Amino acid sequence: MPEGANLRSTEALLRLKAAIERFIEQAVGALTEVEADAQRGVSRMTRQLGPYWLARTSRLSEDVARARSALVRKEGSALTEHASVVDERRALETAKSDLETARQKVKLVRAWAVELERQHEMYRGAVTALAEVLQQELPHACEQLRRMVEAVEGYQRIAVPESRPLDGEHPAPGPAEAGPAMRSAAEAVPAASGAATEPAQEPREPIGVPPADGTSAADPPPSPWARLVRRVPGPAVRAGVALRAADGAGARRGAQHLTGHAGRPPAAHGGPSDSDGALQARRSDAARCARTLAGLGLVGQPPAPGDKIVYAAGCLDGRDVFLHRVAPAAGDSGWYIGPVADAGGFPGFVGLGAAELARRRPDLWALAGVVPGHTIVWQSGGVVAVLGPDGRECQLGPGDGGPDREHHAGGAAADGDAS
Repeated sequence: MPEGANLRSTEALLRLKAAIERFIEQAVGALTEVEADAQRGVSRMTRQLGPYWLARTSRLSEDVARARSALVRKEGSALTEHASVVDERRALETAKSDLETARQKVKLVRAWAVELERQHEMYRGAVTALAEVLQQELPHACEQLRRMVEAVEGYQRIAVPESRPLDGEHPAPGPAEAGPAMRSAAEAVPAASGAATEPAQEPREPIGVPPADGTSAADPPPSPWARLVRRVPGPAVRAGVALRAADGAGARRGAQHLTGHAGRPPAAHGGPSDSDGALQARRSDAARCARTLAGLGLVGQPPAPGDKIVYAAGCLDGRDVFLHRVAPAAGDSGWYIGPVADAGGFPGFVGLGAAELARRRPDLWALAGVVPGHTIVWQSGGVVAVLGPDGRECQLGPGDGGPDREHHAGGAAADGDAS
């Protein structure tokens, strides 16, 4: 086992961490694109080609019936008028040939639809292990590299203590002081003055001065909720998520929510399935969120009604979610909504308009004006933590957040240890 490592710089570790993060982003983007292409192929085969050839078979059957009737009428008149029936026979044969081709197409579409779905399921099973590596193992490796760099840099900042003589002791003589003349002169000075000579005290470092890197020993450690930021999709993945269009009624109700500024409690126009109790609860949650943002001074520019908001499939109606905002772009609000609990596997991403979010979740819409770079953890109807860009929690006031904020914070620490 080696006794030590000859580590001269942490730049190599930082470059490795950056390379792994780029690979994660590119690989996740590629898997998302391939999955979208596969779903489009299965959908086209089962929802477009199948119904098309069935409808065409029905129309061609009617054409065959009409051609047969025309041939029968022409053959009846040919007995008296000596008319030719060549064209009618040719039209009937053409209609029969087209009908047979359409029936063959129906059989082929059905067979290939089953085969395509089978191949799609086999592909998803094959990339499950890769998705798990991208979602869990590689982010964990990046976190270990980050901790390693912080540990090495902290070790480098430790000052080596200098050896100092104790009180009442003279420093050891150097090579130049070894001569007899120097020793006799040094002994003669205190004898002539009648006073004891004390060694000169070296200047000591002042207590309480912060380190040179600007950090302080009293700074709080990164929040255990910071692990959630690793699940946020990168720019390439966001660009590949299509914006799902809302129906007309939903868009009108969402526009009513956008009449106010995000960061203040909007007028809660519940949907047709909202009960009075659920509606009142969401109004209370939105008001609490507005107070939290105002107290932290984080109210910024809200998204436009048509801006895209990306969320993990199946989490929008949950009570335990987290929200993270990156720098917005044209048509993109920068918001991502994901589940707090890690269900594992490869999640699908959905694009939603800001107006639709305001209609479905007015409580979350009250947070839509947060400045970019922050992460909000939402559990049990309230904000339990707000993280800054450095991964540390902002101080919440006594009236902010949900009723069980301290309990959820303890659960986050347990989850962080487990992960």
